Amino acid sequence: MSYGDQLFWNVLAFYLHSPDIYDFLRRKFFLVFLYLTLNMRPMSLFQALWWYFFSKFIEFMDTVLMVLRKKNNQITFLHVFHHASMLNIWWCSVKLIPGGQSWFSASCNSLVHVVMYTYYLLNMFPSLRKHLWWKRYLTQFQLFQFVLILINTSYIYLSGCHFPAWSCRMLISYMVLMLVLFGNFYLKSYVSSRKQSQEKNRMEHGDRNGNFKTD
Repeated sequence: MSYGDQLFWNVLAFYLHSPDIYDFLRRKFFLVFLYLTLNMRPMSLFQALWWYFFSKFIEFMDTVLMVLRKKNNQITFLHVFHHASMLNIWWCSVKLIPGGQSWFSASCNSLVHVVMYTYYLLNMFPSLRKHLWWKRYLTQFQLFQFVLILINTSYIYLSGCHFPAWSCRMLISYMVLMLVLFGNFYLKSYVSSRKQSQEKNRMEHGDRNGNFKTD
């Protein structure tokens, strides 16, 4: 992506997230259920969710272009599946339930994307790359949002909130799946690879100092 693309994504993600922050702070409700049931402005919420869905469409088309341009080094099953499934889920949400508790997952995900696209934007400047030591924490932040959404949706489902039960079950299932897929990605990228790197360094250090030899 170009600098302009990254800036566009940051502005869009912040726009999607800021109305929720403002309303929450202004109204000072601490229970998400009461907050949305009693106080959210329906049209402003619908408009924000529509733009959020539109952002998922653009992300999916960006993935399609990567496939067509054969950028295999940037494409993984997780990348393709996540963007394709999010597009379908949010088409269904905007079509059938464009309001109410739909805001919470969109709001959390928008906040994550503000941070994520900020990282990608900074990474485009070679002089700043050495300072970007927090890439692994982006995945941790994503995993944290999945846990929050899972807890919130489970509470809605079990508390008898007037929100479609089928949508809660769908989101709970999707969050569990995302925790498995992103958790597996995190383990392979940052835990297993780190252990392998440490073992390799230990072996090389031992060889240089004559402490042991390998077959």
